[in-house]
Amino acid sequence: MIPRTLLLLPLLILTACVPKAQYDSLATERNYYRNLSTQTDSTTSARLGTVNDSLQQGRTVQQRQLRQIEDLTATNRSLNDRITDLTARYESILDQNRALVENLGSDGNPRQEMLDREAELDRREAILDRRDQQLRAREESLTSLDRMRNDQPTAYDSPADARGVSPVDPESASQLQLDNLQEEMRQLLLALTDSGYVLRRPDANTLEVILGGELTFEDANVVSLEGQRILRRLGGTLRNYPGLRYTVVGHAESIEGDPLLAYQTSTARGVRVALQLAQFGIDPGAIVAAGQGFYGPDDTPELSGLDRERRTEIIIRPAE
Repeated sequence: MIPRTLLLLPLLILTACVPKAQYDSLATERNYYRNLSTQTDSTTSARLGTVNDSLQQGRTVQQRQLRQIEDLTATNRSLNDRITDLTARYESILDQNRALVENLGSDGNPRQEMLDREAELDRREAILDRRDQQLRAREESLTSLDRMRNDQPTAYDSPADARGVSPVDPESASQLQLDNLQEEMRQLLLALTDSGYVLRRPDANTLEVILGGELTFEDANVVSLEGQRILRRLGGTLRNYPGLRYTVVGHAESIEGDPLLAYQTSTARGVRVALQLAQFGIDPGAIVAAGQGFYGPDDTPELSGLDRERRTEIIIRPAE
C-alpha cells in the first residue's frame, strides 16, 4: 500500500508551479483592485468629511439662528412691555386732559385762558417798564437836585451876602421843595397803584394827596393792609422833606342822616391815617388830624372815580 503522502506530492508540485507571467498578471490585478478599493475608501472618507463639515456648519448656523430668534423674542417682549407702558401713560394723560376740560366747565376755553394769561403778562411787563422809566426819571431828578445843592455856597460873610448870592428866596425855595416832592410823590404813587388817588397842586404853596376810601380803609375806620403799605411808602418819602406841615382830613358818607355820627367817623379816619404817617416816620408835631363829616365839596371832576365819601386828604404846606 502506497503512503498517502506520496500520492499528494505530485499534485502539490503541479499546483505550486505557476508561471511568472501569470503570477505578475494576478499581482497587477490584485494591486489594481487594491488601489481602486483605497481610492473608493478615500472618496468615501472625503464625502463623509464633507458631509460632517456640512452638518457641523449647519448645526452652527442653526445655533446662531436659534440665538438670534431668542434675542429677537426678548427684544419683542421688551418692546411690547414698553408699548404697554406708553399706552397706559397715554391713557393717563387723556384722563387728566378730560378732567382738566371738565374742571373748566362748559364755558371753559383753554386757548382763551392762555391768551388771557399772555395779555396779563404783557400788561404787567408794560407796568414794569413804565415804573422803570419813572425810577430813572426820579434818579435823574434827585441827581439834579443834589447837584444844585452842592453848587450853593456853604458859608457867607453876612446875611446880606447870603440873600444876594442865593439863587432863590425862602418862598421860592419852599415852592421848589414842593415841586420836587410832587414829582417824587407822583412817581411813587404810579409805582404803588394804578388808580384810587389824586395828586394835585391847588396853589404854589400847597400839595394835596387824596386817597380814595377803597384804597385806604377795609371796613369803617380800619386801615387795610394795602392802605398801610401805601402810607408806609408815603411816610418814607415825606420824612426826607423836613420843615413841612401836614393836615389830614377824613371824610364820611351820610350815616343814617346823622351829621354828628358822620363827623365822628370822618375824624376817626383822619386820626387813623395821621397815626399811620407818624408811625412811619413823620414828626407827630407836624401833623394835624381833622374830620369833615359828609359835608364839603365832593363833585370836583378830579375826584371822579374815587370813593369820595370816604376819602382822606393829606394837605402838605411849608412851615410858616
